[in-house]
Amino acid sequence: MAYLIVQYWHYLAASAACGVLVGWWAQGTRRSRRTEPGDELP
Repeated sequence: MAYLIVQYWHYLAASAACGVLVGWWAQGTRRSRRTEPGDELP
């Protein structure tokens, strides 16, 4: 396992960065969608 981490750390870092970006984008769209008028339930 350590060999794989050493050999492919740049792929792991890239996938982690993509995961963070997707998570941040999803949080932002969810937050902006919540502020739109008419979306609130009574």
